[in-house]
Amino acid sequence: MPHAVFALSLAATDSIKADDPTYFKLLIRDIDNPSGQLNDGSLCSSFEFAGVGCNMTLQAGVSTTTAHSITLSEAIAITTGSNKAVGLNLIVADSSPASELTGFSVHIVLKSGSNLIDDYVFNVSTSDPTGFASYSNSRDAAKPTFVSIAWASNLPPPATTTFAPSTTQGSTVSPTSPPSTTTAPKLPIDCNDIEQDDRTDGEKTIYPDGVTPIKLSIAETFSRGPSCVETNFNATFDEYKSALGCSDHGDGNYWMGLNAMHNLTNSGKDYALRIDLCCKKKPVQTLIYHQFKIDDESSNYTLRATADISGIGLDFSSGAKDINAPFATPDRYIRPNSIASCDILEYEDDGNKVQKYGGWWYGSCGNNLNGALLDSNSLGDSCSIKNFSRVKELGIAMKTTTGTNSGGWNLDLVSYDRVRMAVFDFDSLMIDDRDKFCAN
Repeated sequence: MPHAVFALSLAATDSIKADDPTYFKLLIRDIDNPSGQLNDGSLCSSFEFAGVGCNMTLQAGVSTTTAHSITLSEAIAITTGSNKAVGLNLIVADSSPASELTGFSVHIVLKSGSNLIDDYVFNVSTSDPTGFASYSNSRDAAKPTFVSIAWASNLPPPATTTFAPSTTQGSTVSPTSPPSTTTAPKLPIDCNDIEQDDRTDGEKTIYPDGVTPIKLSIAETFSRGPSCVETNFNATFDEYKSALGCSDHGDGNYWMGLNAMHNLTNSGKDYALRIDLCCKKKPVQTLIYHQFKIDDESSNYTLRATADISGIGLDFSSGAKDINAPFATPDRYIRPNSIASCDILEYEDDGNKVQKYGGWWYGSCGNNLNGALLDSNSLGDSCSIKNFSRVKELGIAMKTTTGTNSGGWNLDLVSYDRVRMAVFDFDSLMIDDRDKFCAN
């Protein structure tokens, strides 16, 4: 017979009594369909270009035993014209839980109207009574979707050793039991390794290589903002290997360092990258990249990633892209073409050539988030550069349009006043909502 579940309910209505029987409850925190695509690869909305996304509905089910099939809840609307639902805090419970907790299976169905966005089951192997997990589901004809969850249970663990959570699709995988010896606590490699009760605002210390401490604001490997404006990003290649500036709760001008980025993104986890671009306290663009990695120094810290949106940002091409490009600085320029052909470093207006500034993965030469922070008097309402007589450098640039501009340059000629690069795996609730980030 089907394995029954309760309907989706708000976490605010949840309560636990002292005499409650055994229970297992799943909290659905965050659902993301960043590409705005249906399962067949087409877009949910004809107005995706104007920021109108999917009208998403969610069905969910959970089971702590494989003895029954999972019955889905009734569909509930979670977004209107948006591809992401943040802070859903919807609960689905297993009405007939197992006698002990060895893991659980989650079934997610997403639709936009009557059109399927995604339908998948994933398994979490754990005996912990509470915890967090996230899952990215690959689709054949469309970009992945993501879900972030938490769970709470009073089911007893099995008599054997408790395992750390792991997620798989279709079958459950349990890690090898650790030896029964006392070891020192594992240092956090990234922000998700930090204890849950310490995930408050402010700087935290992580150890991407397992040894060297790095202080940063939660999730952010790079940011440009109103604090620490004296930070010099016109640094040498060797200086970019280490941290620059200060994160200052995410408000600062901060660079994590190439060595730390390499260690973090090659620590065994599958990371994604999120880039937020802001202008005058308003969000302009969010770009997501999957399978994000930075190679080691022998490969000149080459950037690897897969773009959610092709043809712009790191995926913009002027014959080459920033994806699969080595890191470079004016003092150590590494690119198939000469530095004279790099528009972001060689732009001219009325015969005035810009000064070369900052290190970046100069593949397309249309981007440089390490550019100079320009005076607001040089910028228009959309952060377009309006006064070239005041400009010595092109500023903080990211190509969000395809093709060249009217002058034939591979540039947008926009300098953002606040940006960040954030790495996650995928608990995106660790990353502030972009409206909040831009407005601060």
